[in-house]
Amino acid sequence: MNAGFEPIISQSVTDYLMDVIDAAITDTCPAVCFVDSMALDEAHRIVTFCPGGVNQPDSPGNIVADVQVMVKSQWTEATYASDMIDHWQRVAHVRGALMASDLTTQLAAKTDGDKLGIYHADVGKTFTTNIDQEGHWITSETQFKVKCYLPEAGT
Repeated sequence: MNAGFEPIISQSVTDYLMDVIDAAITDTCPAVCFVDSMALDEAHRIVTFCPGGVNQPDSPGNIVADVQVMVKSQWTEATYASDMIDHWQRVAHVRGALMASDLTTQLAAKTDGDKLGIYHADVGKTFTTNIDQEGHWITSETQFKVKCYLPEAGT
């Protein structure tokens, strides 16, 4: 079984977000896949991550994968209010994009069907936000599930 579905899913979400989020947001806070070194930068980022998934025993090759999309923003005490407004605008754009009625179709179009197919995206079940007082970061995550299949499974 191909164990490389995590970066494929993450990259498809990244590509989708870069296509649909306003350039005014992505110019200062680009969407990046967790395997991109920019995900670790000390800068505003939208980071997509697929930490894993569960193979469906009754249907080998079908996976329910977890996806996390984190908006990370740096803030300063001097500009705290405007930094928070900017962060929440980014979060609103990301969550709005992830709640699109055609999300499954859009994500499926971003994958290489020979390696992975996406047939369902279930978004909006978990939203969290954390403010790091010492490091001056705010992070907001949206977590969801993607159902996908590996075409080469069973061959």
